[in-house]
Amino acid sequence: MCSSAPSARQPSPYIPVIRLALVFLCCAAYYYADFLQYLLDGLWLWMRDNGAYKSVVFESIFTAFLGGFITGMYWLAEHNPYWNVVENYSNRDVKMHTLGPISLAKWAFKYMFVFLVLDFITPKRYGHVDPVRYEEREGFVHFERLLPEKAPSLGVLIYESCAALVLYDAIFFVIHIALHHVPFLYLHIHRHHHDQQLMTAYETDHLHPVERVLLVGSGNEALRVVGAHPLSRNVFNIWLIYLLFNNHSGLDFPISWEKIIPFNLLYGAAEHEQHHMKDARSRYQPFFRYLDNLLEWCLGHFSEKDPVSNRPSDAHDVQSSLSDKATEPQEGTHPTRRHKQATVHK
Repeated sequence: MCSSAPSARQPSPYIPVIRLALVFLCCAAYYYADFLQYLLDGLWLWMRDNGAYKSVVFESIFTAFLGGFITGMYWLAEHNPYWNVVENYSNRDVKMHTLGPISLAKWAFKYMFVFLVLDFITPKRYGHVDPVRYEEREGFVHFERLLPEKAPSLGVLIYESCAALVLYDAIFFVIHIALHHVPFLYLHIHRHHHDQQLMTAYETDHLHPVERVLLVGSGNEALRVVGAHPLSRNVFNIWLIYLLFNNHSGLDFPISWEKIIPFNLLYGAAEHEQHHMKDARSRYQPFFRYLDNLLEWCLGHFSEKDPVSNRPSDAHDVQSSLSDKATEPQEGTHPTRRHKQATVHK
């Protein structure tokens, strides 16, 4: 089952203490809800009138900056071999030394260019804003966003950001399955994301432009359906970027959210490593497990075969058939890595 963790690394013994501390903080937040709402209202009044925050390009720049910052933090963490999911840690040095300010700047420009253009010509519509205000707006190109007058309540902020994250996870689950099982989509779009030697946070955005638009579009659609306030969008983006980069980092920390949150609800870097390096026919959900577990159950329930052997053939088999038999991958390796793995382990 895809619910089992491939990594033998044990969680920190302080995980129960951290869980108790989080429960205490939630109780304290509920007790002091009025005071926290007062702070939230004051923060929103300042942000709403801030020129940089009102800019139509704020979210794109904020997301790129956050991704670069998190990438730098994970680059520092890669120096600890204990956290590394990949067995051969020495090979990781090749990738670590390619990541510097110039690489980050190129990544930021590559990520932001299309979205910065769209920011100016695509109307920014947010929840909690009277639709009449958008209808009364004139012109095709805009430089400022129309923002709500009031901050959301603390409960609404938590609900909207969490609901959007769950909805995004479900939307991209369907897209991810299509990217793997439709040969054209995999060979021409998604293979680019799987074509790397090792997992690092820097490889999170190793995406074909079409897939990058699908990823961002899934998040925007989830936020639109939820009717998220701009503050809720900010919280959602912080969680989204952190979880995406964490799961692609190749680092299995003893303290991380998939270990802190009970009942084995979340995937971590170790599981996503398995999807990229060994078994690309499972673990399609970006963060949660329930849809993947449901898919495994359906495949096992409606067939007498083992769920793993009963999985439908995907686009990797198409590429395998087109490749030279002399470069056939070893058992358990990803077809798109056959040449690079031969180089790494040469």
